[in-house]
Parts: sequence; structure tokens; C-alpha cells
Amino acid sequence: SPDDSQLQELSHPYGNHPLALHLLLQTIQDDWEGNITAFLKQNTLTLANLIESYLKKQHSNLSETSHKILTALAVQTQPLTLTDIQRYFTSLDELQELPELLQELATQTLVENNTPETYTLHPNLRNPITQIFIAKQLNQRGYKQYCQGDLNTAQQSLLHSLDYQPDFPHAHYNLGSTYEQLGEIDEARKQYQLAANSHSKATHAAINNLSRLEILEGNLQAAIEQILAILPNVSKTGIQASLYKNLGWAYLTQNDYQTALTYLQTALELDEKKATTHFLYAQTLEALNQLTEAQTYWQNGLNYLPAPSQFGIMWRPPELIAWRVLAYQRLQTVSPSKRKKS
Repeated sequence: SPDDSQLQELSHPYGNHPLALHLLLQTIQDDWEGNITAFLKQNTLTLANLIESYLKKQHSNLSETSHKILTALAVQTQPLTLTDIQRYFTSLDELQELPELLQELATQTLVENNTPETYTLHPNLRNPITQIFIAKQLNQRGYKQYCQGDLNTAQQSLLHSLDYQPDFPHAHYNLGSTYEQLGEIDEARKQYQLAANSHSKATHAAINNLSRLEILEGNLQAAIEQILAILPNVSKTGIQASLYKNLGWAYLTQNDYQTALTYLQTALELDEKKATTHFLYAQTLEALNQLTEAQTYWQNGLNYLPAPSQFGIMWRPPELIAWRVLAYQRLQTVSPSKRKKS
């Protein structure tokens, strides 16, 4: 472990900021095999470099309220009291958790307690936090434009977001979705892959979308391997359901119908209202010559077709459109009165 003189030599160029020292020791351990002497001889990292890297890593882990606290402190050059910070919040829940979150941020050395009553940021934190805030606002704007069907404008907003934060996983994911709707599949794949590599909250959703693209392109084994590699670590029920659905789809396409049924059944147990899963289950039953049972799932798929979004726009993937047509064809002998209008 470093002695006091080494710690002083490390931290002095960075204003003895405790976060900088923590990041330096972590960098030396990760990139220099713990060799402090070698690092000191070649170090060219600025405090801004260290802090910016740290903030970007922390970005996905911080709560929405924590982001608001940091943003409030970033736009003010003077220390703020708790009362000052409270003016940025209207939610009772947020107001109640402010003292605890401020203490957490102080423990992480993101926020400094100048006195017991006031809080501020280290000057070197202001610029990177402001950039992250702008990137987040542009990402939210781009996502809203995407939902409204204004895809070209959404693309520009999301690209602009990435100008401020090049490794922002949520912007990469949303840009991937935008490119997919624009029909630029290669670009969509690139953006999904960047989100998948981020080890963030967007990772599993991005891999789910990548596996779907692999299936559409006939790369079935690649899709299966992608999904199985992450499935034990996925905690969100919606993403779990989509991954199991994609597994069932891949095995159905490989003509492994029993395995497909197993995965599709699990997907339905996780989310019984996903139209694509019902359509795939119907196709699998048909492949097993269970035609009567399949009709129930064709009808369920029609009943659970997604409704328009809050903005009135709904993009339906091409396979869903094709399966919807197929469902109507399969059910054409069923009385219209027994069919839920969709």
C-alpha cells in the first residue's frame, strides 16, 4: 500500500481532492498493476479527466433525485443550504429523501459540506456535470420525438446528446431504435452494441434487440448464445419475457418445436399480454399439428396487439405486421362476433 509521501505526491497536483485520490489509486491498480512509482513518472491525467470518467460511470447508478441535486449545485457558484436545494423540488418524496441523498453524495465526495449547513461542488465537477445534464435533456427530447414518429429530428437530438456524452448508453439505445425504424439496420446494430457493451441498465434491453435482429437475419445460434449468456443476470420481468420469447422464436425457426414451446410458455408466464409471443406459440402449435389449440393463441395475439402510445404513434415491427395478417387468415372461419376487434 502507498506510504504518506506517495499519497501526498499523488494528490497534490489535484488539489488534494479526496475523490481524485480515490480515482488515482483505482486507476493505478487497474491499469498500472499497482505500480505507483511508474505511474508518477508517466502520469498525464488531469483532474477533469479523472472526474469526468468517474461521473460517466456513476451516471447510470445515480437516482433521478441525485441528478437533480448535482445539477442544482452545478448551476450555482455559491454554496447552497438545504432550503436552497429544496426549491428545485416539488415532490414530497424527493423532499423527504434530500438529506439522506446529500449525505450519500458527500460520502462519494461528489458533494462537499463547506459547513454543516451548506453544500457545494468542487469547481472541477461543474463542467462534466453540466455536460451530463445537457446530454440527458437531449436524450429525453430525442426519445419524445421518437415516440411522436419524428424520426429524423429524434436522430439529430440523440446524436447531439452523444456529442456531450459519447458513452451515454441510453442515448445509444434510443438511437439504435430510431435507426431501426428508419430502416438503417447496420447503424441500429452499432448503437445497440455500444449500449450492450456499457454494463449499464441499458445493456440487457440492447442485447434483447440485437438477438431479435440476429433472428431476422437467420443467425439463430448467435441469437441463442447472446440470450443464454445474460439470461441468469436479467432482473426486469419485461426484458426477461422478451428474451424468452426470442429464444422460443429462434428454436421454432430451427424446427425444435418442443424447446420452442418451453421457452414461449415461460415468456407467457412472465408477460401474458405480449402479442408476438401468442403469435409464435400459435405457429409452434400448428407445426405440431395442434390446429384447434393454435386458434386460441392466434386470437390472443390479436386481442393483445399494442395500443397507440401516449403520443398517438405506434411503430410495429415487420414480423408483428406479418403475423397479424396470418392470424386473420387462420381465423377467417371463426365468426366475427367471437373475435375482439383490433
